Amino acid sequence: MLARSTIWYLGAHIVSGAVSFLSIAVFTRILSPADFGLYGIVLAIVGVTNGFAVEWLRRGYLRLAPARCDGDRGSLFAVTLSLTLALCGLIALAATVWNATGLGLLGLSAPFVWLLIVLVAGRSVYDLVLAHLRAGFEVRWYGATLLGRAVLALLLGAGLGTQVGVTGVLIGLVAGWLLPSFVVLFKRVGNGCLRANALRKGGLAEIVQFSYPLIFVAGLEMSMQFSDRLLLSGLLGSEPAGFYTAVTDLVRNSLVFLMTVVSVAAFPILMRRHDLEGSDAGAGQLADNLVLLAGIAAPTAVALLLARHEITPIMVAAEYREAVLHALPLVVLVGLIFGFKAFYLDHVFHLAKRPGGMVLPGLLGLTVNLVVGYFAIREFGLLGAIYGSGLGYLAAMGMSWHRARRLICLRLPGLDLGKILLAAGVMGLAMSIVDFGEPVPNLIVKVGVGGLAYAALILLFNPRSIRQTVFATQPPER
Repeated sequence: MLARSTIWYLGAHIVSGAVSFLSIAVFTRILSPADFGLYGIVLAIVGVTNGFAVEWLRRGYLRLAPARCDGDRGSLFAVTLSLTLALCGLIALAATVWNATGLGLLGLSAPFVWLLIVLVAGRSVYDLVLAHLRAGFEVRWYGATLLGRAVLALLLGAGLGTQVGVTGVLIGLVAGWLLPSFVVLFKRVGNGCLRANALRKGGLAEIVQFSYPLIFVAGLEMSMQFSDRLLLSGLLGSEPAGFYTAVTDLVRNSLVFLMTVVSVAAFPILMRRHDLEGSDAGAGQLADNLVLLAGIAAPTAVALLLARHEITPIMVAAEYREAVLHALPLVVLVGLIFGFKAFYLDHVFHLAKRPGGMVLPGLLGLTVNLVVGYFAIREFGLLGAIYGSGLGYLAAMGMSWHRARRLICLRLPGLDLGKILLAAGVMGLAMSIVDFGEPVPNLIVKVGVGGLAYAALILLFNPRSIRQTVFATQPPER
């Protein structure tokens, strides 16, 4: 069920992911490193604000909604959306008071601060709409929303960015979040999800009671993702932050993106099996999720590492290339550590309905990130930010592992993981012998040869009976 569902979600994500990946090539060519650094700083502020203010509600909704019938899920969505909009209103009120005092925010002008507020609201609504579609396994609407966001953000961002710079790129991003969300919300209104009676029976106490421990979890997680970028810009300026944003976005829109696809498909299935079939079924599904996660992450990491000299000239402008080539291997490693923690270990705490168990690991990771990053950036520059981030995620992963083992029996499928790593190693050997000189044909042949070698070995080794799943003829289960 998981692998077949993931294929459906992968189809929804792959086109939108390709568009988002393309946006790196476009935006690095219309924005200078300093402006691209400002773009990254703004997204970091939006991410951290969203994490502490509203992300906890979305995560709580995603945990509670999959096991509900359509009517109850719609009522819960109505309540969660209302709370999200109310919190965004409080943020806007706080920004109004802050601007009235004459105090600035990181040197940003008052109109730019208001753009930040709109960005926070747009992302909050968009993320919640996607969570609702995920919980209901509405694959077509989910895919259309993803694709609409990516295309609008790229086209409007590129068009406006050539005229007004980074502000135009951010306006395109806002439009990409809000316009597809409004279309989905209009459909939900037509089905009665947002009517007054839905609000009255929606379970306000339940969503708040379950979700409030996630305030610190989500906030700390977002802080860990973006604190290195903010710290780097604070110590060295926006231009190094631009280089850092380029390389981290490259990994985020490839390796982390594909791991997210697995999580998007796997998480509702994991919760539903645990809730309806019991803890043993949940633990087994968690092990299946880990194998599929590794099956996607390992070849992607190998491809990024061995084809980085071909990928970089295509994906970033000339002034970014040296920094990206130098930093990419370390950022790939950090991405793998992040994925194992976020998409495997963190799911244990959701299974056990103990989301507060993620607070201390997050706090430890953020502390290590900030302390190590502060001194390492002063000594090593851009690489120092990566050192701080990587050690922070390692510390958080270690504590999460220790705490997760007390909540559930973690079944590490060592044999299946070994098969995947062996297949990825052979894939790397196959890619290393390809050399045609020119970046584009070299990249195509490298990825083609490596991908075929990996696929053949995975079908041969058959981890988690993937061969039977791939060649199954029945339609995917709902």
